[in-house]
Amino acid sequence: MDKSLKKFISVSFIFITLLVLMFVALEAIYHNFTVYVYKYLDLGLMLLLALSILFVLLVFSQIIVVYSRKSAKFLPKWLKKAGLRFLLPAAISIAGLFKLDKDSVRTFFINYNNILVEAGINKYSPDEILVLLPRCMQRADCGERLYDGLNNCKKCFKCSIGKIKEVVEEFDVNSVIVATGGTVARETIERLKPAIVLAVACERELVSGISDVRNVSTYGIINMRPNGPCFNTSLDIDVFKRQLEGLVKENN
Repeated sequence: MDKSLKKFISVSFIFITLLVLMFVALEAIYHNFTVYVYKYLDLGLMLLLALSILFVLLVFSQIIVVYSRKSAKFLPKWLKKAGLRFLLPAAISIAGLFKLDKDSVRTFFINYNNILVEAGINKYSPDEILVLLPRCMQRADCGERLYDGLNNCKKCFKCSIGKIKEVVEEFDVNSVIVATGGTVARETIERLKPAIVLAVACERELVSGISDVRNVSTYGIINMRPNGPCFNTSLDIDVFKRQLEGLVKENN
């Protein structure tokens, strides 16, 4: 069992336990109420909480099945999306509340999202694909401006940008944006309206972007941070190339 899956299960167990404890507390209150109006109100809350617990268990079980099988083709769309929209964000919040490793849960969120993206994946023409890169991937002492794409990159290969430029040129993908933050990334997606996004960033930025951009499929690749966060980051170029190759139509 990988670390992110183990952490997600642990945090989900805490969340479900909290819901069960709330149900038990409401049940205790119900049996001690003497005023009927409060008893019926409490009973309504108990029923609502019971349905919530069942829903969480259903979503939790399908997330585990999808993650284990690395396939989501056998599930209805609403159930697959429920994990991304509800349980996984709740798990990240619970991890923060209990001072647990949020990045492990975020990694699980990204991996699960990628499985869903791959389950419904199509092949795209190069002009339908947007590649989003973080500003911190460009070497800090580089004087080239890359905000409007990679045209100014000299391919000195002192950072990962040069290798990325080679890969996107190989597949004729022209929409490549080096974003200075999540806001710029979201505005770029809204402006260009791509069919799919291949995004590279840290766990926090990827989760935020995937959660905010719901009308465009986004495949996330977690960057590598050998020099610490937000400074001269890099990525596994083989993973990037393999994923981009899987998106582009074969006749391109």
